[in-house]
Amino acid sequence: AEEIREILEAYRSGGITTAEALSSIQGLVGGGHAGQGHDEHAHDDHTTAENADEHAHDNDGTTGHADEHAHDEHAIAEDIRGILEEIRDGDTGYAEGLEAIHELMGSEGNGHDHGGHDDHDHGEFDPHVWLDPVLAVQQVYNIRDALAAADPDNAGTYGQNAAAYASQLDRLHNEYAATLSDCQHDTIVTLHAAFAYLVERYGFETVSLSGIAGTETVSTADIVNLVEYVQANDIEYLLGDDILDTRALEVIADETDAQVLTLSPIEGIGTEEFESGATYLGKMRENLEVLKTALACQ
Repeated sequence: AEEIREILEAYRSGGITTAEALSSIQGLVGGGHAGQGHDEHAHDDHTTAENADEHAHDNDGTTGHADEHAHDEHAIAEDIRGILEEIRDGDTGYAEGLEAIHELMGSEGNGHDHGGHDDHDHGEFDPHVWLDPVLAVQQVYNIRDALAAADPDNAGTYGQNAAAYASQLDRLHNEYAATLSDCQHDTIVTLHAAFAYLVERYGFETVSLSGIAGTETVSTADIVNLVEYVQANDIEYLLGDDILDTRALEVIADETDAQVLTLSPIEGIGTEEFESGATYLGKMRENLEVLKTALACQ
């Protein structure tokens, strides 16, 4: 189980590709194979579980714990095989499957801390999941499923389109992970708190002038506190956005000699932008360049 967690963390940090992660996990649990090979591996797991039970009986006082552990490990391996088979059969996308495995490994009762990715509270009403490319994949599949349910005759087309776009999102995730892996700074200062999912995914922090909506009243004390933070931490860039009034952030910039850049929450693409060819992927890559500058990444 620990080896699988290490593979998942390497994938989520961009250290390995989706295909490499799936191949490594498949090699550990023997998933994604049909016929005799799968049955033989299942038999091996059953034998391993029996051996674990026998060993537990040889050690007084540990029988219950060892038996429970062996059962849990066996059940998790079976669930992972099921996910890998869904990927093999085309019922689940690659990135979607890896996220499902990650959730399975982090389920209640495993007793492991794996980096805190699932322990952050984004708030009940934080909608900005699309700013995390990995979570955006799940949105794509949700849209696919809704369209297929409404128009079953074209379900195959929706599935193909979703798979193609999920592949593009996977490449975007790898670009983010690689670009943000070696940076001098670990915190961005933003106008409003729209980027919690993004910063959690790639391992840095955010300090914001206003809340998730960005429409909260900003007091003089809020501005003074942020000025002090920027000065104390040698922040060179403040990140406004393309939907909210940035004047309060510009006041802070004037007081601290910081520069204001635009980090878009991509809450919509206007008609003019759309007609000029703007896309979600394009704006996410523009954001990546801004983050690279603000965090002083190599």
